[in-house]
Amino acid sequence: MSIEPSTALFALIGDPVEHSLSPLIHNTAFEALSVDAAYAAFRVGRDRLADAVDGMAALGFLGANVTIPHKLAVMDLVDDVTETARAVGAVNTIRFEKTGNAIRVLGENTDAAGFAGPLPGDGAPAPRSALVLGAGGSSRAVIHACLRLVGIPDVAVTARRENQASEIADRFGGSAAGLRVVPWEKRASAAGEAELIVNCTPLGMHPATDGTPLEDVSGIGSDQVVYDLVYSPEETRLLKESSARGARTISGLEMLIGQAAAAFKWWTDLEMPIEQIRRAVRLRLAGS
Repeated sequence: MSIEPSTALFALIGDPVEHSLSPLIHNTAFEALSVDAAYAAFRVGRDRLADAVDGMAALGFLGANVTIPHKLAVMDLVDDVTETARAVGAVNTIRFEKTGNAIRVLGENTDAAGFAGPLPGDGAPAPRSALVLGAGGSSRAVIHACLRLVGIPDVAVTARRENQASEIADRFGGSAAGLRVVPWEKRASAAGEAELIVNCTPLGMHPATDGTPLEDVSGIGSDQVVYDLVYSPEETRLLKESSARGARTISGLEMLIGQAAAAFKWWTDLEMPIEQIRRAVRLRLAGS
């Protein structure tokens, strides 16, 4: 990849970023579509976030992805956010728009669209109920997608810290919006009743691949969908055990690529070559 004065620049900012697949994804897409652009990851601490956003604007970057721990804080550093970003309460993508000497910074959230992409899938109707495991940052986009994009009328959220689950439920309207809290110790029985189960925790992620948010999957069956946001390994213990019981499973790889494709489209107005990206990511994960 050659970087020239005319090359469009894009970035990922977060802390840490060393193991991010975003540079691979976007640079593979740029090369496949013969786009003169380059994407790099930068480790940015909390105390330098504003400097990083200002610096990218000054240097002529066209866009950036924002990852943990900055998805909430960056909302205060952009000029405006999209309706989706406002509803989710987090920004994972920014775009720099230049008009004359003025630069306007816009914030978007593509995590919700990335999550919703594979749903309902296989010609099936949308799930009527969902259980969200975990109440961290990723659960915001998942809950928004379940309620607003997929149209699931009954969404339950559970977390080890019940107050955290309650806070996120209240943020999205609580019972009036079709959202309720389930105690963590009752998650197995709740999973047996939900048509869609989503793991938003890091349990099962490499290298601790023996982990799972559901030790008991006896209630899971062929009429359910189990979606794990963990993408390394592509088939987690949760997905493997759920698949063995007949459930349809979705890897976090789909959300990872889906959110990247949505950001790519927002920046370039081009469709990301999904299958080529999926092959590149799987090859990288197989070698890690």
